[in-house]
Amino acid sequence: MVKVSVIVPAYNVEQYLEKCLRSVAEQTLAEIEIIVIDDGSTDRTKEIACRLQEEYPHKLIVKTTENQGAAAARNEGLALAQGEYIGFVDGDDTVCPSMFERMYDEAKVAQADIVCCGYLRADGADLQNRGVDDGLRRLYGKSIYAQPRLLTESTPYLWNKIFRRSMIEKRRIVFQDFRIYEDLVFTYQSFLYAEKIAYVPLPLYQYRVSRKQALTSSFSAKRFDLFLAFDCLYSCYAKEGAAKQFTDELFFILIKHVYVVCEETSGPGNIKDKFRFIRESYEYLRKRYPGLKDYTYYYQVYGNRKSWYEKKSYWYLRTVFPWVGEIRRRLGKIKRAAGLGSSPHNIHDELPKGNQKKPDAPAVLLLWDPLLSPEKYDKLREEIRLLQEKGTPCLYLYERDRVLGRQEMVTRLAKSLPCREWISPFSSLRRWERILMAFMEYHPWLYALLRWKGAEMMKREFQRILPDTLLSGAVVAGDIRLRSRALLRAAGVERYFYL
Repeated sequence: MVKVSVIVPAYNVEQYLEKCLRSVAEQTLAEIEIIVIDDGSTDRTKEIACRLQEEYPHKLIVKTTENQGAAAARNEGLALAQGEYIGFVDGDDTVCPSMFERMYDEAKVAQADIVCCGYLRADGADLQNRGVDDGLRRLYGKSIYAQPRLLTESTPYLWNKIFRRSMIEKRRIVFQDFRIYEDLVFTYQSFLYAEKIAYVPLPLYQYRVSRKQALTSSFSAKRFDLFLAFDCLYSCYAKEGAAKQFTDELFFILIKHVYVVCEETSGPGNIKDKFRFIRESYEYLRKRYPGLKDYTYYYQVYGNRKSWYEKKSYWYLRTVFPWVGEIRRRLGKIKRAAGLGSSPHNIHDELPKGNQKKPDAPAVLLLWDPLLSPEKYDKLREEIRLLQEKGTPCLYLYERDRVLGRQEMVTRLAKSLPCREWISPFSSLRRWERILMAFMEYHPWLYALLRWKGAEMMKREFQRILPDTLLSGAVVAGDIRLRSRALLRAAGVERYFYL
């Protein structure tokens, strides 16, 4: 029996497809089928998919169609799917090896029609943990009728969810023929019919935003499909007699998507279209919600921090001066990397404070980035066991802001090892030094130019975290970040072992 069917629509993704399909084909869940719909690609996408089909003949199904768009490709996949649940993966993204096993197990335990999980948003070197908040657990395990906030707290993305196939077929849910936003309608229509929606509080999906930004972040005429998509969604809720009950939540979904489009940059050639979208979106809002001023739910959720978004003049200015939004985005990256922003999740009190015992002999430093390598947790524990059998002291180092969704694993490691929490990156550094080090992470040429300064700063940071400690080596589970590499050099460790 196929437990999960994974549908992968693929169009001109030759650079990413092999890594994507291998991450799905090598899942810990054995009863899985992968349906690749090549949507008339003009590059080597079909060739790569067919080659991998030969490697995984019992898992991979490849079908080629004329280019019709993502909605038609996904409908082709739905028609072929045999799994008890259905998941979706974009051809340029990757998934954790245990993603579908964890989500399927949760679906069976909770008897849920839909299961959601967290995800990582990868924008070049900037990796953010999204959709993972233990505080959200209490919302799940219910339907949207029992907990309407599920509509506003969950994302419209398909790829961090699995859907019960029998529910989709019974309710005849398919992807509408829009150029964009077909996922919004499918997801929230499924939410309406789901008797129970469950949640796995782990970032199991890695979403590559860099390529998608290049394709979709600049304004295009496709964005006008938002109004058609919302009309379709509203009609669905109205047909079930639920439009009035979920008035605030539907308004929240609509206005959030309007603002996201308004934030997009526009080139000299499409400023006129962007102005038209801003004008028509406010006309549409007033038409759909006549008492627009009375719908304050969106601003309540965001603490009135975005009240200026109500003004069309603000968006006209953002369109004329698009560099303002880009500068804010880049500065936000640097701020996060420098540890200067407040964490949106209150997890610090749930984590171990760390065993401050100093090792008697040169120790092996264990660097595990749980954000990047959750699946290497067992390998790390096995390495620890082998080192301890040899009598080698071990120290465990972690950054608190990157363990969201991994608290239990961190706590178990901390109980068995002396550890240090790297509570906030660069805590020993002055503010300008933190910013400089963050810039270095995003611009390696700058680090190469100012390596002496980086070494000086990280030596100070090493003494803060591990004062007067000798290291004999290091074990790295996951990708090693520039700051970690600089920290090891400051400790005199030039070589490290990768798990």
